[in-house]
Amino acid sequence: MATVGGNIVNASPAADVVPVLLALDATVTCVGLQGERSLLIEEFASAPGVTARRPGELLTCASFPGPSPHSATAFLKAGRRRAMEISLVCVAVRLTLDTSRERCLDARIALGAVAPTTLRALAAERSLQGGRSATRFWPRPVARRPARMPADHGRPGVGASPRPAGGDALVPRALARCRERIQRAA
Repeated sequence: MATVGGNIVNASPAADVVPVLLALDATVTCVGLQGERSLLIEEFASAPGVTARRPGELLTCASFPGPSPHSATAFLKAGRRRAMEISLVCVAVRLTLDTSRERCLDARIALGAVAPTTLRALAAERSLQGGRSATRFWPRPVARRPARMPADHGRPGVGASPRPAGGDALVPRALARCRERIQRAA
């Protein structure tokens, strides 16, 4: 059995918990002989298996703010099997729409197993903010853009090559799932 803390400290690019925490703007707390300190989750892992933990420190907490009104989250992953499998690619999304549920106020898109560390698709997030979601969702080229970012920036994937193809399908599905959840909650 795994723990949330173990999943974070392991610093695997294919960890399922880390993209979720990244999409939620989480903070992690470490405690050691020098006291307690908090870091943003995106600052914690710098390479596969390498973290910002100091010698003798323990990760004691992962926390994140509560959801905003008209927000939803989604997590999707592609793996070889349905259960107990390391992700080939995974996507965590948090989406906040305005009161009309037509404009994006805030978006977080985190990608796992596509680069040496989990990453946020910042350019894609910015392109979604302020956009209308009138049809199915935002235009496919915008929704598909984040999955190609690691390849565009020359960041190799966890294995021999980047894995943009899985993210191309998962990102728009995760965004659509968030929008559906927000609409249902209305």
